[in-house]
Amino acid sequence: MRDYHDLYLGVDVTLMADCFNHLRKVSKETFGLDVAHYFTLPGYAYDVMRKMTGVSLELLGDIDMLQMVESGFRGGITAASHRYAKANNPYLDDYDETKPTNYLMYLDANNLYGCAMSRYMPTDGFKWVANIKEIPRPDEIDPESPVGYIMEVDLEYPENLNDDHNDYPFAPESIEINKVRKLVPNLNGKKKYVIHSANLKQYLELGGLKLKKIHRDISFNQSPWLKEYVDKLTALRTAAGTDFEKDFFKLKVNAVFGKKHGESKEPAGCSACK
Repeated sequence: MRDYHDLYLGVDVTLMADCFNHLRKVSKETFGLDVAHYFTLPGYAYDVMRKMTGVSLELLGDIDMLQMVESGFRGGITAASHRYAKANNPYLDDYDETKPTNYLMYLDANNLYGCAMSRYMPTDGFKWVANIKEIPRPDEIDPESPVGYIMEVDLEYPENLNDDHNDYPFAPESIEINKVRKLVPNLNGKKKYVIHSANLKQYLELGGLKLKKIHRDISFNQSPWLKEYVDKLTALRTAAGTDFEKDFFKLKVNAVFGKKHGESKEPAGCSACK
């Protein structure tokens, strides 16, 4: 049993060493940075992105501005809008000719994170809008304008939209339910709802929501500064010859997204050992 134990550990370690050496080879040849010099892949991916794009990002120095922007971080929706559905598919054995034909369909977005990251993103020039009346109306703001906005607004959700929007309402809210904070899509009006101007434009034009008031507004310079990085990684993933390389290039896109949302005001717990 001891011989088996030692053989298992030897094979496990040597195979892991081979895999890690291959990871170092791919990362250095492709991006010019050695992954062995980093504690985590997100940290490595972030440096690769900075090296590739050369972007200079301004940090928010106004605590009120920072807190307003952070209040707009809500996460992603996970919900069962329709709890039960039964297909009546003519290609299946249990098809019932006396009932209407219907199908169940599974949809998935390709490069979901990369698509969002390729759009116009804030870079610098963050400032409070002194006179809100001087900026364009939210439904007139071009999402690809060199200037973008993050707004704190009141929204009205017209009752005539309730039936159409019931399965997937616009403007989800982060609400505490039974001491647990959840992201809840709902048909209620919104008070002091923090939102990017591009999303607000969608809610007003496509969703039919009504803008009642703009409380505060932050303007900033924006550009598609992440697009070059995303396009490069997407092309590398497409050309990859192994599952390892495909996953590696995909994760390097998603990791940058996570890295930008990974900051925490809570102190990290650590212990020193000797």
